Parts: sequence; structure tokens; C-alpha cells
Amino acid sequence: MASSTGYALGYADAEKQRLVRQAVRFEPILEAFLRDAGIREGDRVLDVGAGLGDVSLVLARPVTDRGAVLGLERDAASIETARARAATIGVRNVTFIHGDIGAFESDERFDGVVGRFILVFPPEPVAVIRKLAALLRPGGVIAFQEPLREATQAINAHLPLQHACGVRLRDAFARARADTEIGGKLYALFQAAGLPAPQLRCDAPIDGSDQMAWYAYELLMSVMRGTGDRDERAQLGELESLPRRLSDEMKAAKSSCAGPVLIGAWTQVP
Repeated sequence: MASSTGYALGYADAEKQRLVRQAVRFEPILEAFLRDAGIREGDRVLDVGAGLGDVSLVLARPVTDRGAVLGLERDAASIETARARAATIGVRNVTFIHGDIGAFESDERFDGVVGRFILVFPPEPVAVIRKLAALLRPGGVIAFQEPLREATQAINAHLPLQHACGVRLRDAFARARADTEIGGKLYALFQAAGLPAPQLRCDAPIDGSDQMAWYAYELLMSVMRGTGDRDERAQLGELESLPRRLSDEMKAAKSSCAGPVLIGAWTQVP
């Protein structure tokens, strides 16, 4: 993420574990997005805000050993974890480096630049898009997958407790100056950065499983840790029982709930 911003979720071990579990759930959505964006065999791709390496490791498959992925991450401890994960599963076409989007420079021109949950945080997303697009060769692809939280709230409006968790998340992210509606702005942001209008797709994990209840709970806990906002009991009741109560709410309603609605946008630079 850009150095001028803080990362609202922090880098605690619990947050890193949550990110790995989240990535498993989102992997089919990410794969479909990358396929639509045109990431292909032999491409050299920059993954910005690589974190623990989840997006980079998925990118490694379509580019194959004929291509390569460079994961750029500002948190040194996360880089070490990402390198260890890649080594454990034998991925050899991914490299992770320590760096910040705002300061990153490269003589290499990439075939693709990819980011997920990145433009939520910087105060000037157009500047970030413009800077990253300059790292692409002519015809290269820039692609971002970002949230549209109010759409998630609309899907979950019939579940009062789930909806209340979403309100707490929205407010906490807002206090951290994170734009959780950035997904709905991608079409305009790409053009404001001087790029052709992007193609778009919309995805959301949605089901009635206990995993969805735990997803909402774990994300809320991470935001509370990252922002120092712990005054939630009055609104949500005892936090320790929240996953069970979220699950019971879905079962009582014979209903599913949605995780984050994700807007994917991609375009080729001239």
C-alpha cells in the first residue's frame, strides 16, 4: 500500500492467519478475475501489496514457469512468510521484495500489474493507478479487485446481526480513512488516470455456512485490533459468542449471507 496511508487491519499474527483463510475462500473468484483480465502464460506480472503472497501464488499458475511474478510488499515480516510459503509448495517463478508502491521504481516493463484490496487505502488512488500503469509495456494489463461494501450490506439487510456487523466494519474503516466503496469507482478512476475505460466483473462469496459467520467475526476483530476500536459490546453483545449468534441467525432465517462484493476492473495501457 502507499506509504502515505496506514493499513487499517494491521500486521498481527491473528490478522495474518485470517488473511490466509480469506484467500482460500476467495481463490476461485480471483482465478476467474485473472483469467478475464488476460493474464497468460509467459507474462511477467507485478503483484502490488502482496502481503503473505496469496495473490502472487495464484498468479504463478497462469503465467507458468515461462513467466514470473514479482510480489511487492511493505511489511518485512509478511515477505518472509510469503517466501517460506512459496518454498514449501515448490513455487519457483515468484519473487518477493520489500518495497512501497509510492517509492517503487523499475527499469523492467511488466506485462501485468495486479492488486487486490489495495486502492481502498491510499488517499489518492488515481495517482497510484497512474504510477503503476507507467510500469507496463504497451498493451500490458492493469487489474484491480476492490470492495463495494454497501452492496454487501444490501444483500445482508434481512439479517439484523450480520447487517450490524457490517455497519461496525464500515464505520471503523471510515475512521481509518479507508474507502470501502472504491470498487464502484474503478470505472471512473481508471479513466481519470488517463487509461482506457476498464472492463468490469462483480463477484461475491455467498452461502449459509458457519464459515461465513466466522468470516464476519474475524474481519471485525481484525479491524478492532487495527484501529483500536473496541467499544462494540453495546451494539453487538458478547463478542465471544458472536460467530455462533451469526450462524444461528442464518439458520433461523433459512438464509445465506454475502461476504464482500468485489468489483474487478482491468484494461490495457496504450
